[in-house]
Amino acid sequence: MIKFIAKIFVYLSIFPDFFRELIAAYAVGEGVQAYEDKRYFDAFKILKPVADYEINDAYVGSAQYIIGVLYLHGLGIQKDIICADKYFIESARRKNINALNYLSDKKH
Repeated sequence: MIKFIAKIFVYLSIFPDFFRELIAAYAVGEGVQAYEDKRYFDAFKILKPVADYEINDAYVGSAQYIIGVLYLHGLGIQKDIICADKYFIESARRKNINALNYLSDKKH
């Protein structure tokens, strides 16, 4: 399933917006489940293509936030604060409340 989700993002440009958002929603659901199950590397593999996809969608913002958390704490991947901040900032641009709170707390 993980490979299928990752591969489908390669072809997203040929789908109408509705289908892109639907695919993103499904992938984020799968990624969140992997994260909650502590399968962090699987969560990363599922969510990274979503997080890097340029559609202005709340699901993309959620994926970016979780990728930021994975980088911040080194869960399933190498810890990288700079990458974490990049994903938190992108997530905040999509109005993700968790990312906005994280960045606000970080300033204080």
